[in-house]
Amino acid sequence: MPDRCKERGTYMKKTQAMVSLLLAIVLLLTCSIMPALADQELKVKVKAEFRYKEARKMLDLINSFRTGNDAWYWAEDNKTVVRASGLGKLTYDYNLERVAMQRALELAAYFGHTRPDGSSWSTAFPSGYGTKGENLAYGYGSADSAFKGLAEEDKDYAGQGHRRNMLRKEFTRIGIGAVKVGSVIYWAQSFGGGSGSSGSDSNRFKSDKITASMDLLVSNSKSIGSDLESLSVAKGESETLPKVVIYSKSGAKLYVTDCSWESANKKIAKVKNNKVKGVKKGETTLEAKFGGKTITLPIKVTAKATSAQISEIIEDYDPPLAGEFLIVLEEDECFEIE
Repeated sequence: MPDRCKERGTYMKKTQAMVSLLLAIVLLLTCSIMPALADQELKVKVKAEFRYKEARKMLDLINSFRTGNDAWYWAEDNKTVVRASGLGKLTYDYNLERVAMQRALELAAYFGHTRPDGSSWSTAFPSGYGTKGENLAYGYGSADSAFKGLAEEDKDYAGQGHRRNMLRKEFTRIGIGAVKVGSVIYWAQSFGGGSGSSGSDSNRFKSDKITASMDLLVSNSKSIGSDLESLSVAKGESETLPKVVIYSKSGAKLYVTDCSWESANKKIAKVKNNKVKGVKKGETTLEAKFGGKTITLPIKVTAKATSAQISEIIEDYDPPLAGEFLIVLEEDECFEIE
């Protein structure tokens, strides 16, 4: 079997080695060896929306491409046009659609043919498909624009890996995924061969809008921190602990679920049941530990206003105070009043 790695495409026949191919806004990655799993794994959550209707629009575009006059690509010499003749239309496969939706969702955590937990892209596929492959993209707002980006008509041989994938005669079935995370839509085309069952529309995820959980290697994240820069709580009062946020390399916002907060000085602030309580006036830090990492958050515990202080300020204030507001008694002391 020829070395497919030179094609910058993702292609797999039975158990043959994988080849890396992906499009990140028009950026291609060449094939690479899967990183060793010496990394720490984090449990993360991400809010996402599945775009089934938009994803399925791409099927007709791909089949028209395969069976029309535009079914060509450059040879390696970038001078010879190779015609992909005799191609049939791809059958839409709902089992592969679920794979594509899962892979598109995972791209928010890590954009690449390695999955967020470090495993191979091919592990997302069920058995029985023989020849497998995938094309990936993000940043396109519609099926039409995503297809045009993946068609790579203006690229040379090295840049047409996605195009060749869509024109492979070994592929007979396809599922397409489109998942919106934040303001970005992630796209996946999952190809397969074989002649087994294509499943049904009931294979889709139960809800179009979900909060999904997945494992993410720490090294696959761009930055990690808290959704707050600092925290203030009055003595005797409690506040909900902040969330630990991970920003992926593709810009998505994820939340760590398996972390624990601790107070550096329990005489000033205590942590219990996902809340922090002010014990006495002072400043300390909260620490969140997860996946071998630690982040810190400054916390300030303020004094609590007495009834007499509150009454005096309210009586003298013009216009009259109403609702929830903040009273500052001294330069370094503030009190929340309801």
